[in-house]
Amino acid sequence: MKKIKVFLGGYVNYLNAQNINCYSLSKYLDKNRFKVSTILHPNQHAEDFQKVRGVSYIQLRLPARIWRYYVYLKGIATADVAYLPKGQLVHFCKAVGFMFNTRLFTTVEGLLGEPSEDRTHIKYINKFAIFSPYLYAITNFLAKKESKRQKLNIAPNILPLGVEYSLFATPKKPQKKLTDIVFIGNKLVTKGIFDFFEAADNFPNLHFHIIGGDDLGDAGRLLDYLNKTGLKNVTYHGRLNHTELSKVLSQMDLMFFPSRSEGFPKVQLETACSGVPTLCYPDYGAAEWIQNNENGFIVNNINEAKEVIKQLEGNPETLHRVSILAIELGRKYDWMRVVKIWESEIEKIAAKR
Repeated sequence: MKKIKVFLGGYVNYLNAQNINCYSLSKYLDKNRFKVSTILHPNQHAEDFQKVRGVSYIQLRLPARIWRYYVYLKGIATADVAYLPKGQLVHFCKAVGFMFNTRLFTTVEGLLGEPSEDRTHIKYINKFAIFSPYLYAITNFLAKKESKRQKLNIAPNILPLGVEYSLFATPKKPQKKLTDIVFIGNKLVTKGIFDFFEAADNFPNLHFHIIGGDDLGDAGRLLDYLNKTGLKNVTYHGRLNHTELSKVLSQMDLMFFPSRSEGFPKVQLETACSGVPTLCYPDYGAAEWIQNNENGFIVNNINEAKEVIKQLEGNPETLHRVSILAIELGRKYDWMRVVKIWESEIEKIAAKR
C-alpha cells in the first residue's frame, strides 16, 4: 500500500502549543501508512526534543522570515496532505497547495475574538476557511461556538489533542489529605492568577505552587508581588520542561485552573495522567472532558472554588476517588489513542486529491 505523505507545519523542536502537537503527531502517526515530514527551527527551544525515526526534517535557516517560504514550499510540494496550525503565509501556502495538488487542513484551537486569542491567528483562520474546506475544531464546544459566531464551515468531525500519558504517569506521593495545590500556565493574568492568589490567601495552611511564565513581568517582579501581599504559602517554580513538570506533579494533590478563555487546555490532561484532578471554570466547555465530582471539579466562580477546596480538606476519600478517575481521563486522551482519529481524517482528506 502506498504511504500517504504528510507535512506537519510546526517547528517541532521549539516550544509552543502548536509545535508540541506537531511533534507528538510526528511520533505517533503510523509510519507503515504515513510518510511524515516536518520543520526544525534553527534555535532549539525544547530541551527534551529528540528526532523521531522515520520522520524527515526540513531545516529552517535564519533569517526565518525569508527561509520559512522555502520550508513551507518544500514541505507542501512534496506532501499529499499538509497540516498548517501556525497561522503563517496562508496565501503562499494556498498557492503552493494548488500548484502541487496538496490538500491543506488546520485546526481552530481557541475562542476566536477572545482577549487571549492572537489576532493574527484569527485572521489566519478566517482566510484559511476561504481557501480550504478542511477546517477542524479540537472540541465540540469550539465547533458549535465558532461555527455560529464566526460563520465558519467547520468539519463535522473533531480532531482532539492528545497527551503523552507515559511521560506524566509517574509514581505519586501517598495521598492522605489535601496539602498541595498547583496552577500551571504561561499567561498568568489571562489565566486567572488573582483567583489563585485569593484561594491561597484563604487557606494559609495549604501550599500553593505556580508553574509557568509570568505576564506580570519577570520572575523577580512576581516574587515582589507575593512579598507585598504577604502570601508566604506560595512557591513560584518558573517554566519547567516535561521531565521537571512530571516530577513536581508527583507531589501535587489538586490543580486549580481559574482561566475563563481556553481552547483545549492540555495541562488538565497532563495533570490527570499524574493523578492530579483539576478544579476549573466551565466557560470554555470543560464539561466535555471533566465530569464534576467524578474526574475533576467544575465551579462557576472563586467562592464556589474555595468551597470545594474546603470540602476536600476534610474529605481525603473524595480526593482519592477523583484522583483515580482523573488517571482514566488521562489515558483516554493518550496520543497513542487520539492519533487514530487524526489518521482516519488524514486518509479521508488524501482520498479527495
